[in-house]
Amino acid sequence: MKASTIYVIRKYSMGDVLWVEPLIASLAQSYRKVVFVNRYPALFENYPAPNVVFKIRLSPLEKLYYWCCRQFRIRGKFIDLNQAYEANPRCHMLEAYVKTAGHAMPLV
Repeated sequence: MKASTIYVIRKYSMGDVLWVEPLIASLAQSYRKVVFVNRYPALFENYPAPNVVFKIRLSPLEKLYYWCCRQFRIRGKFIDLNQAYEANPRCHMLEAYVKTAGHAMPLV
């Protein structure tokens, strides 16, 4: 049975956003709904997975939920990839994202 919803946030840098796609595809197999928040949703306009939603920003209710999850250290609902590569500059960008997400996927 798939888990419910996961939010993935990577707001900046268009090229960096493209490197998140393999992670999004892998998460789409594990979750019923994947919400990817970034400033370039047009890059994913024809994305084949029907359970993946691309948004420019979180709604006010989602922002409140995100804030609560961060304040009370509730893990597993939001993956914030902002600064993921910058925190791990010695590894490949995709590897940094996968490590930050804590999601097991093969890196080939």
